[in-house]
Amino acid sequence: MNTIDRYSVSVVPLEILSSTGQCLANATGFFYSYGNNIYLVTNWHVLSGRDSQTGQPRHSSGAIPHSLSFPLIRTENFLNDCYSHSELLINEQDQNSWLQEKDFGQKVDVAVLKLNIDKSKFANGVVNLSSGVTGDLDVAVGIDVFVLGYPRNQTKQHNIPVWKKASIASEPNYPLNNQDEVFLIDCATREGMSGAPVIARQLGICSNIDGELVLRPGVHSKFLGVYSGRYTGDDLQEMQLGIVWKQEHINNIISFGVKGGFDIIQ
Repeated sequence: MNTIDRYSVSVVPLEILSSTGQCLANATGFFYSYGNNIYLVTNWHVLSGRDSQTGQPRHSSGAIPHSLSFPLIRTENFLNDCYSHSELLINEQDQNSWLQEKDFGQKVDVAVLKLNIDKSKFANGVVNLSSGVTGDLDVAVGIDVFVLGYPRNQTKQHNIPVWKKASIASEPNYPLNNQDEVFLIDCATREGMSGAPVIARQLGICSNIDGELVLRPGVHSKFLGVYSGRYTGDDLQEMQLGIVWKQEHINNIISFGVKGGFDIIQ
C-alpha cells in the first residue's frame, strides 16, 4: 500500500441534503475523537444551512439541511474499500441532532455531530490522534499551516482533500476584535472548504512552546482548529484572510454544547 498521510484520511467531503434528497451544499468535515466517541466537526453555517448574520436559509429554494452524506473507509485497505455513510441532522423529536456553542450560538461558527457508526467498519483517521502530532510545537504568527478541504467540490482524488498552504496572519494568542480563540490565516481558499481542519506543519527543525529550537527528524504536525470562511470586510477576494476557530471550541461544544438552533445571537 502506498503511504498516505493520516490527516488526509481524517477529512471527508460533505454533501448536505434536504428532506427530499436535494443537494443544498458541498462542504468539508473531519473526524474528532473525544471520550469513547467519534464526532464529525464542521461549521455552524454548514449544518444549519443558514446565514450566520441574517438567519436566512443559504439555499435559493429556502430548504434547510435534513441529512448529510460522506464516504468512510471500511478497513485498513484504505482507499480500495470505501462506502457511503449518511447521518440525520434532525432527531425523532424534530430537534437538530448536532451541537453548537451554548452561550454564543452561531457567533462561534463550529458545529459538532456525534456519529452513529460501527467502529469495526471505521478505518479513517481522527485529527486529534493522527500520527506525527507534536504537542509542544510552537504556534506563532507567520508560520506555515495547511487547510485540508475540497475547493468547489472539484478536486477529490479518492476523496483525499487538497492541502492548501497558508500562513498565520494574526497573533494567535491575542483576541481578534474582542474574540478569543480565533485567529486569521492568509490563504486563497475557495467555496467547499468550509469546515476544513487547519494543520501546522514543519520539517526537521521546529520551535517548541518555550521558544527553543528543536532538531527532530521527520515531519512535525499539530491540529489547530476549524476553518470557517473568509474574514468579513470590504473586497474579500483581495483580502484573502480566512477565519480559524481554535480546537478549544470543539471540546467545549462536545462537553457543554446545546442542540443546534436557528436563533441569531447579536
